[in-house]
Amino acid sequence: MGIAGFVIVVLLQLTVTGFIIIKPSSRILLGGYGIQFTRIFRISPSGFLILFLLGFVLSYLGILSYIRDLGEDTINVIGDQALLTKVNEYFFDGQRPNSIEAYHTEEILDAIKKQLERRDLPRNESNINFALMQLDVGYIVTELLEKYNFQTVKHVMLTKTPIPNAFTFRLIPIPKFGSDWIVVHSNLMEIMDFEEIRAIIAHELAHIKNKDSWLHSILYSPAVIVHISWLVLYFQMILLIFSGQLTIFLVLARIITIIIFNLIINYLSKIVGEITAYSSRRMELLADYEAANMESPELIANALIKLGQRSEVIGVIEKETRWVLSKLETLNPTQLVLDALHYIGPDEMSEEIARSKALEYTVSQILQNTFQGLQLNRYYDMRNKLVNSSIENLRKEREKDDEKKLANLDISENEIENYLKNWRDADLNQNEYLERGELIQLVQDLRENHQKIFRTDVLEEFNVYKENQTHPNISDRINFLYDNHLKQLDTVNYPALK
Repeated sequence: MGIAGFVIVVLLQLTVTGFIIIKPSSRILLGGYGIQFTRIFRISPSGFLILFLLGFVLSYLGILSYIRDLGEDTINVIGDQALLTKVNEYFFDGQRPNSIEAYHTEEILDAIKKQLERRDLPRNESNINFALMQLDVGYIVTELLEKYNFQTVKHVMLTKTPIPNAFTFRLIPIPKFGSDWIVVHSNLMEIMDFEEIRAIIAHELAHIKNKDSWLHSILYSPAVIVHISWLVLYFQMILLIFSGQLTIFLVLARIITIIIFNLIINYLSKIVGEITAYSSRRMELLADYEAANMESPELIANALIKLGQRSEVIGVIEKETRWVLSKLETLNPTQLVLDALHYIGPDEMSEEIARSKALEYTVSQILQNTFQGLQLNRYYDMRNKLVNSSIENLRKEREKDDEKKLANLDISENEIENYLKNWRDADLNQNEYLERGELIQLVQDLRENHQKIFRTDVLEEFNVYKENQTHPNISDRINFLYDNHLKQLDTVNYPALK
């Protein structure tokens, strides 16, 4: 399967669409259409090239649009104009210090505050922490770029967002042209330590090493060609509906044929989408593998677990917020979801806390905006009582809604809990970090009891999520690291793992 399967499916579809011509027919049993095969491929070489490049162009325009939308809260942390470069020049004679802790001194902190003042920016904790994040990410990235000799990475963007994520892309996916970009979300710096950030950056560098941006473009372009080829045939059939000697039955037959043809196109497009998603998941696993080679498999595994925990919390917050706002059709939930993420600290990695606080924050903000808009600020105590009363009633209604939704699934709440494994049970040292032996024990427990680490992993296993998943779930990624690294390691190769 994967890329080979994708190529086979695409070639088969191109063969069908490129060597047939649709013609009108008077035979109702054949759907009112005839098919004529040609010896010459209907798409000329120049047309094929244009369609192939169209995929690259669309991908390129999407990336440009994303870069434009990053906004002012996005900073390049490497390069001549980066804060890291200026701090190194002023405090360390242009050299990188021996440790990242060298940036966390009162002297550098005072310099950051003065820089914020010169730029007319508030000297608040948020801006100061964001500046320190620039230094930390820049230090980690430049160290890894030098260590593994990556010369194509010219931009590493740190962007302010409460969503924990990092990704890479190549602006122009052609050898010798363009450069590789890495985007790091600030929330990663809030929930992970420096070593885990190294693991995340190593994963992104592994994508660059594997040329995954190029592969994504190569997968995308043929899919565009196939889609357009099917659409050409589809519109040919529509234009031929009323051609020839018509009868009402012939027209109906042609309309029914077009509907069936449309269903076939959608099904074939779905197959291409599934294979593309599968290929993307394999790319993620291979990036984990390469990152584990570059750093250590424990670092990658622990970073993945922490990332999965935070993502699980974010999913709960978004679900709860949107559920409350679904009762108020005039409000857009997106901003409230992002604000609620700030309200819940990065160290609060619990679904229970996320569900409770998401409800509390959403109701509180709705009533606060209502009271302010109606000039009812003096009734603040009444607002608090209304918040508590609303939360209590909404929780009861939420429980009923959850029961109804679970009734439509092939799995009950109790079964979900049985399939879940709390990764902290394997943390014998209780330090929120799984050593090699603890990770091995975790994987063995998962396999023995057919369990997953996160709720979303369980639901994905039972096909609750119908859309194609472009990333493997965290449990599968931990299992992959175990099969390809952890169980093969020994203390001779990795003495730090004793």
